[in-house]
Amino acid sequence: MNKTFILKEFFVAQGLELLCICESWLPMGDSSALLELLPVACSCFNVPRSSGRDGGLVVYKSHFNCKQLILSNPPSSFEMCLSELGPPPLLLVALIYRPPKFDVDFLKDFSDLLSVNMLKYDHVLILGDFNIHVCCPDKPLAKVILHLLGSLNLSQWVLGPTHAQGHTLDLVLSIGLSVAGVEILSPVFSDHSPILCDFNLPCVSAVASSHVRFCRVLNAAKVIELGELLCAEGSELHTMSLNAEELTLQFDSICKNILDRIAPLRIRKPRPRPEPWLSDDVRACRRAERKWKKDRLQVSREIFRESLFSYQQTLKEARVKFFADIVEKNSHDPRSLCSVVNSLLEFSDSSSLPPTGETCNDFLHFFVDTVRATRAAITNSPSDSLLPE
Repeated sequence: MNKTFILKEFFVAQGLELLCICESWLPMGDSSALLELLPVACSCFNVPRSSGRDGGLVVYKSHFNCKQLILSNPPSSFEMCLSELGPPPLLLVALIYRPPKFDVDFLKDFSDLLSVNMLKYDHVLILGDFNIHVCCPDKPLAKVILHLLGSLNLSQWVLGPTHAQGHTLDLVLSIGLSVAGVEILSPVFSDHSPILCDFNLPCVSAVASSHVRFCRVLNAAKVIELGELLCAEGSELHTMSLNAEELTLQFDSICKNILDRIAPLRIRKPRPRPEPWLSDDVRACRRAERKWKKDRLQVSREIFRESLFSYQQTLKEARVKFFADIVEKNSHDPRSLCSVVNSLLEFSDSSSLPPTGETCNDFLHFFVDTVRATRAAITNSPSDSLLPE
């Protein structure tokens, strides 16, 4: 993938919470590209092709309970990335890429996918590049697929061209889920248009942000005012016939009421820390984008497009130089070098299995069986009397 920083900037600038990408071209195990792409507080899972350069990629905010689903017998006529967004009632999200070449099994595979999952989920979102000209309903394949969607009560929300040649190839389908604010952006960094839309999850648990802090603003004048008000309002405490605990609670209440009047609580959110390798010259594409959006000229679009790829290359080079300087500076500090290497290579894969009692027991049995097999393979091995049964 040669558009990692472009897509990262797009995710942040558009305020996205979920990004689905077809034809990601990310091979298995390429964690460096994923680390370049992931914004702060985001996770992803990649479903690469077993061979070739296509595949699907889903990027989402880490606070979502997102689980990748692996099919034991995936369809052969199209690529698919399945995931669940929870908590219950779960939303099934299917990212689909259908190759342009006609495959006689596509309609059957797609019908089977819909019929099986419609029974399991009340809320389904299907999106992706179908390579079917639904803008031409008289074409045979478009007619059949539109009839299939209608028979299953699936809503199709994209109304307009999504490809540089003016056809509607990318679809957003749903059942049991209302989609709003569908916006088709101009195809700039691809020949397909990005599609933006809003939808509410069936059930979203409130996520308490550990980064939000509350504070009070106190200066010298407010401290003096606090003392005066405490003297005035707390003077009656000694006349109350209360025990020590009740007096403490009363004094605490008086202090809080006074502070709420003179210095109310304010929410302080930390400013996002800019990446240290960014500089003003790599942001030139933002100016080109504003100019293109203002005049909508083809020449401005080409300038914006060139500046995007220049931004990607410049940022990549700046990032390489930034980490190269750190490595050179800490060449005699193994701990710092290991920390830098880990930050560049370690990637947390959200598709790992959750820790359950069943998986722990499976691992225990696997470990014991492995030890037993290893001992049996070693000649003159010690007694197995200490091996747990």
